[in-house]
Amino acid sequence: MNIVTHSVEWTFGNTTLKTSPIVDSQGNIYVYPTYQENGMNYFYSLKPNGDVRWKFEYSGYPFITDNIEPTIDKFGNVYFGYDTLYSLDYEGKLRWKKGFTKGKNYSPIVCDSKDNIYLGLSIGQDNQRIVCYASNGDEVYTIDIPIERAFGTSPAITENGKMFYPTFRSKNILVIN
Repeated sequence: MNIVTHSVEWTFGNTTLKTSPIVDSQGNIYVYPTYQENGMNYFYSLKPNGDVRWKFEYSGYPFITDNIEPTIDKFGNVYFGYDTLYSLDYEGKLRWKKGFTKGKNYSPIVCDSKDNIYLGLSIGQDNQRIVCYASNGDEVYTIDIPIERAFGTSPAITENGKMFYPTFRSKNILVIN
């Protein structure tokens, strides 16, 4: 939308998105659609004018849940996933992927200033897990969170590395140091 002329400049896709797009410092937009295109799943990078910059075909489950926004680190690497965490470089090439042996991602993915990636996995009814990966795909640590139904909206990370992780339909905010 053009805020000066109050008009729509362009549109993309033919389905409702259940996640927010992310935008890099060059104005490129990254979109994780909720549908399959010709039976295939794609993650898209769009130019600021709406043209497709690249699209990455991925396997596994198509995106089926709300609120699992992707993230981008300071080097332009993008991270997204539901049953597998994918890392793509700025040009849309696969850097690495990690399949989850237990659980599915049910939270927005966030990145800290050291390029560690955090996501919240649902590993069973009323059991959640926060997983931290280094930017090279190595698992740094996990924290099991029993007696929580699910994670909520996007976590936040302070400059000194303290994380605030909201829970779904709960009065709790997890504070991780």
